[in-house]
Amino acid sequence: MKLIQAGKPTRNAYIELFNGKFRGECINERWFTTLAYARVVIPAWRQDYNE
Repeated sequence: MKLIQAGKPTRNAYIELFNGKFRGECINERWFTTLAYARVVIPAWRQDYNE
């Protein structure tokens, strides 16, 4: 596995785009009160993202 250099997010724009969407559309939109709730919401968001 090849990793990008720390502090160089432009080296892999695709994953940075995904991380931004994940944070903006999933993580910041909800208050995860339990791990069980996160385990339900995150896979549902991922499925919606991939469709």
